[in-house]
Amino acid sequence: MRALMVIAVAIGLMTAAHAPQAVAQGEYSPALQVGDTIITRYQVDQRTRFLTLLGAQDDIRALARRQLINEAIQFKAAETDGVTISQEQIDQGIAEFAGRANVTAEQFLEIPNRAGISEATIRDFFTAGVIWRETVRARFT
Repeated sequence: MRALMVIAVAIGLMTAAHAPQAVAQGEYSPALQVGDTIITRYQVDQRTRFLTLLGAQDDIRALARRQLINEAIQFKAAETDGVTISQEQIDQGIAEFAGRANVTAEQFLEIPNRAGISEATIRDFFTAGVIWRETVRARFT
């Protein structure tokens, strides 16, 4: 729970730092709402870019939206169950994924950055995967 709070505060601070730009461009305006969770246009755009980089097919924007909706539900389930994860677990998930492509985590994080995808977007993606895995593990083991 504490790790999730730290992540939420960091995202909030990043959003606040870009507030004037956001108002003008609307990129931080809500795109979706899942319960009390707001998913911004920026998050959808970033996830769409990331999925494109990963080679996703078909309607990538719709896939990005579905993933972000599912992740909001998964984060809520983790919160309800009291499941928390550490930064080390997130880093481990990134390293594991990077290893499949025979690169280090640092090298892997550079690739999306060069494509205009924020590191926070990548970390959010892996945080969701790790927290959901731990939530399922806690419920069924």
